[in-house]
Amino acid sequence: MKKFIFIMTMLAFASANIAQANQDDEINITQAMLKQWDKPESRLNVAPIVVATDYAMVGWTQGKKGGRALLHKHHGNWQVLLCGGDALTKTEQLTKAGLDAKTANALIKGFKKQAQQLSSQEIEKMSLFEGVVNVSPAQSHEHH
Repeated sequence: MKKFIFIMTMLAFASANIAQANQDDEINITQAMLKQWDKPESRLNVAPIVVATDYAMVGWTQGKKGGRALLHKHHGNWQVLLCGGDALTKTEQLTKAGLDAKTANALIKGFKKQAQQLSSQEIEKMSLFEGVVNVSPAQSHEHH
């Protein structure tokens, strides 16, 4: 019985640490997005956020615009790799960016599931972004 209680306690502790890591990632991703594109006259809304391994797919809306962003965690910091619309919900687009198919599919599936909690207007805005833009630090302020 003591062994069972110990195992259950360790599982609960591990689950709490995973949840905390995900919450920390969500906070850091939101801060990275806001730092790059939030404007006092046009607030950036970031949701949903889905993390798989060292990659994240994020939805965003800002005024009448919207889209999705693919981020990568590099040396503990989240960096935007790509911005796009519906193209970022395609496995082949994410694998071109360097993700393995398993991670790409996990992001897409998780994003679609979490996007069900958004309004139809928010989802429509995310589809307005045409094409796919590679984002580098020098370009990060130009496309929103």
